[in-house]
Parts: sequence; structure tokens; C-alpha cells
Amino acid sequence: MRNSILLKYSLTAFLFIAFIDQAASQNENFELTKADSLAYNDSTSAVDFETYLANLKLEKKKEIERAEPDQVEQSSEVFAKSASQNQSASMMSTVTLTFTNAGATGHTGPTQNQINTAYSGTTLESKVTINTQGIQEWTVPATTTYTIDAYGGEGGGTAPGQGARMKGDFDLTKDDVIKIVVGQKGVAETYLRSSRYAGGGGGGTFVIQSPYNNTASVLVIAGGGGGGGTDEDGSTADAITQTHTSNTGLEGYGGNDAREGNAGAGFLGDGVLGAHSGHVKAYGFVNGAVGGQGATGGGVGYGGFGGGGPEGHADGGGGGGYSGGDGITSDGDASYGGGSKNSGSNQTNTAGARSGHGQVIITYIPGPSMTITAANSSGTAVADGATTNDATLTLTFTSSDATSNFAVGDITVSGGAISNFAATSSTVYTATFTPSANGATTIDVAGGTFTDAEGDNNQAATQFNWTYDTVAPTI
Repeated sequence: MRNSILLKYSLTAFLFIAFIDQAASQNENFELTKADSLAYNDSTSAVDFETYLANLKLEKKKEIERAEPDQVEQSSEVFAKSASQNQSASMMSTVTLTFTNAGATGHTGPTQNQINTAYSGTTLESKVTINTQGIQEWTVPATTTYTIDAYGGEGGGTAPGQGARMKGDFDLTKDDVIKIVVGQKGVAETYLRSSRYAGGGGGGTFVIQSPYNNTASVLVIAGGGGGGGTDEDGSTADAITQTHTSNTGLEGYGGNDAREGNAGAGFLGDGVLGAHSGHVKAYGFVNGAVGGQGATGGGVGYGGFGGGGPEGHADGGGGGGYSGGDGITSDGDASYGGGSKNSGSNQTNTAGARSGHGQVIITYIPGPSMTITAANSSGTAVADGATTNDATLTLTFTSSDATSNFAVGDITVSGGAISNFAATSSTVYTATFTPSANGATTIDVAGGTFTDAEGDNNQAATQFNWTYDTVAPTI
């Protein structure tokens, strides 16, 4: 009897271990315990051990299936929480502003009508003004960091040089006016030689801050490519990332060497003309950035707006830029590309990176917005622009993003005073406004007065207006 009992236990243990190994190898989603194995030894069941384990497996699976709904519900909660966090993180999306030539070609830039048409329905609609033809004026919407990605225009002709790319980060201040010239592609002449056309230089692309007339004003300038010549492949005509070289004008000035071709203009100075007659020089940024005009003998190959030099009758024109590209000295060759300048941080600069017209892409993440609402002492909402006789208003300031440094000093008012400023949460603040006399009042939060957790400066709040009036009507 004793041997029979020992045999039963040994056989049970062997089969139980084998079954566990098999279940693990099949990645079964249940677990057997030591008590489960002992239960068979203590039972008086007539079923064999394999049947017992099969029944036990079925019961375990049922228990797991009964528990799974709670697990699924928990997973949904985790998913919902993750989705909510992702939504919160993406609430402040990147704004992209793309400045183009707005359909203008040749040596003159776009008009206001062209700008209005080209930017209609875009993020730049009604945000760009032309006071000098071709020079686009844009007002900085918020005090924050902007990434500016500028490309110079390509030269004209069969085998021209390409414009440079200059990219960097810049800290700009709300309401500053930035002047932008988008370099235009040079125009080929109509004279054909060696199966090629020569062309004017590409215009440089300029992004300039106040006072607009010294080198400290330069945010970024991307040089334009040199115009192609009739007798060679233009391999030396790409715009460069350096401010100047021996093939450009002095730093910031127009090209100063032009014999066969004509030089491109720089930021501060115009390009010089070569040996051929009948051409009109290219003008520097401070002088309007108009491209040069070729002589009629070669079919008038224009330099692109942005200071591109005119062609020289089978010879290319120099590219416009921070320093203008020199005109070529040999008959039938391409002229040199313009120089570039980048005053930003985190720079990416590439020579010969742009074909066609230039462009400027500005991106930024707008800081948190602040909404101002009001209610009277009874809790009734008082609308912006309303007139009431309430002795005080309870103001609520709601930020679109969490902030820890919004303070009472960030609020400016007229016609009254602020008191009882308090934080309700990281996004909601309250205060009491008491008018000082009958009449119009205003409540403002200026841009750049507080930041979110990432350090982004806030946008200016929409002004809240309220008129306090306790004067009874008279008949």
C-alpha cells in the first residue's frame, strides 16, 4: 500500500510538471498551483489524472475570462489618459508663414495687389504690407523664438548657379516690423550661343529688422546664384554661405569686379557694371533691391529682384546677396553667386541649395493665450463692451496653458484698480476690478508678460472693455 501511494504521488508530480511545461510552451494564460496538484491526490474521483487536469484547465480559463472585462476597462482608462495627455501636448501647434515672390518675376518685386492675391487664404492673409515695391513688411505677432529658413533666387540662363539656404533661430519681439525681400530668379537673354543662353544673377533673399540700414539689422540673408554664360556649365556660379570672398564685393557691399558680366548688389551697396554698354546696375537692399537690366543687344537679361546683376551679352550677371557676386572676366562665362549672412543660433547653411525663385519660411510656436471674462457680485456674466452700474466686477483670467508666473503686475487697467488677485489653478486666476469713476474702462494683459512651463512667452490678451454708469437718465 505504501509503495502504491508513493507511486501515485510520484506519477502525479511527474505528470503535473510535464503539464506545466507544456502549458508554458503554449503560452497559456493561466497558472496552476501546488494545491491544485494535491487536490487530485486527496480526491476520491474516479477520473484519470489527464482528465482531471483537462477539467482543471477549463475551469482556470473560465476564471480568467470572467476577470478579463475589468482588465479591458482598465486598459481603456489608460488609453484615454494617454490620449488626453497627447491632446494637451499638441494644443499649441507650430505656426508656419511662407513668404514668396507672389507671382512677380524679373527685376522688380511684387505689388500690394499681388501680395494680397498670393497670400489670400493663408496664414499671411492681411499680414503683409508693401510700402516700397517688393519689400514685404511683416509685424511680429508675439515675443518668442522664431525659426527663419531663407533661400536665395537662382540665376538665369541655361546653366545658372543656385541660391543659398540660410536657416537659424531668432528671438523676436512683438510688434517689431520685419522687412523681407524674396529673391527672384534671374531672367535669360534671348541671344543664343553654343546652345546656351546667358542670364542675369538671382536675387538675394533678405530678412531685416530695424533700423534696416546697418549690418546689425541683418537677421539672415541668403545669396542668389550667379547667372549662367553661353560657353560653360555654371559650376562656379552657386551662391555661397560665407559673407564674402575674393569673388564678391567687400563685406555687405555690391560686387566690385565686372568686365564681361555685371556684378550683383549687396546689402549696403549697388553692383558695378562691366564693359558692355546699355546696362542698368543692380541696387542694394538699402536702395530698393531692384535687379539690374541687360542691354537690348543681348535680348535684355534681367537680374532677379533682390539685387541680381544683369547679364552682359553672352555673360552671366552676379548674384545679389549680403555681398554681391562679381561679374565674370572671361567672355561667355557665368558670373559668381552672392554672399550670405546668418545672425541666428542653431544654424543650417547650405551653398547652392535653391532652384527657381527664393522663399522665406518662418515657423514658431505661439505662447499661451489669456482670455479675460467678468461677472458682477451676483455671479451674472458681464459681457465685453457692456455698460452696467455694478460697483465691482470679478475678473477671471484663463490661460490656454499652465503657467506659474502670471502675476497681478501683468494686468494693466484704465478707469479703475485691481485687487484680491488669486490663483484658482495653474490656468485660472481671479481678481476684483473697482471702477474709479463713471465712464469707459479697459483691462489688458500684454504679450510677453508671463510664460508657460516650456518658457514660451504669452500672446497678448484681447482687451476687455466695460463702461461703468451710475448716472440716472433724465427727462
